[in-house]
Amino acid sequence: MAEWAGAGTSAAIAIGLTDIEGICNLAMHRLGAEKVTNVGSPTTTEEIACNDVYAQLRDEMLQGIFAVPEIGDYNWQFAKRSIQLYKALSYDESDNFDKVTITGITQADPAVVTAAAHGFTDGWQVYLEAVVGMTEINGFYARVANKETNTFECYGLNSTYFTAYTSGGTVIRKESLSDYHNGYSYEVPADFLKMVTLENKGAQFEVVGSGDSHRILSDAEDPILIYIAQINAIGELTVGFMRALSGRIAYELSHSLSPKKVETIYKMYVQDVHDAIESDAKGVTPGSLITEKNRYVDEGGWG
Repeated sequence: MAEWAGAGTSAAIAIGLTDIEGICNLAMHRLGAEKVTNVGSPTTTEEIACNDVYAQLRDEMLQGIFAVPEIGDYNWQFAKRSIQLYKALSYDESDNFDKVTITGITQADPAVVTAAAHGFTDGWQVYLEAVVGMTEINGFYARVANKETNTFECYGLNSTYFTAYTSGGTVIRKESLSDYHNGYSYEVPADFLKMVTLENKGAQFEVVGSGDSHRILSDAEDPILIYIAQINAIGELTVGFMRALSGRIAYELSHSLSPKKVETIYKMYVQDVHDAIESDAKGVTPGSLITEKNRYVDEGGWG
């Protein structure tokens, strides 16, 4: 791998943190590397490296994943959001979330359902309906177990003495776990990144799934969710957070440097995280200009 080009000086520099390039250039400065001009459409080694790590490290930092043993979980005040949740799913028959067609059910203990590419996961609760032949199974809730691509067991459901399956039927994922028999399932906001709490005293809750299947289960009806948002807009990040993110990027890309330089970059990053958390706890507002002085590696190469 080509070495990072360039060498730092001891002079102070002003770095405008108004875009991704500004954040990455602070990292590049610490590495003694060439500046980047377009991280979104990278062409240089530096731009490609930043493009590879920026979004993932930003989200990890927002979630409080710092890769620093002495710093525990932290919820950024500037990234907290609150929203009123409304029931997405409950136990009524209008629920069509992850609804698949049944093509077979065994007379066994437990019953084994065949449903092509069902996509269910062990532990999910499902509802069976509209089955022909084995009508006794209609209206049952079952826990998915020992799932395969096209089949799953209905944990605890003995169909040995049911009428033989003939045809038809559907199985619907019902996102209420055993702890929430009378509970509700809520869709998460589009920018949801990390759960903080529900503003409902004594409410039980659990986050399940990921992506389009992300849901919050709770026994609270229409609660207020407090969460950490995935922030893409640079203007919504604080200076302290952006500095810490720059430090994280520099540290992530520094491992081919000499051990001494890696240690220096790591120490700067750790200090940045401490400073950012202290500032955030005091309610410092977002900003875009910092002064970087004597906080980078004077010389370097990434080899």
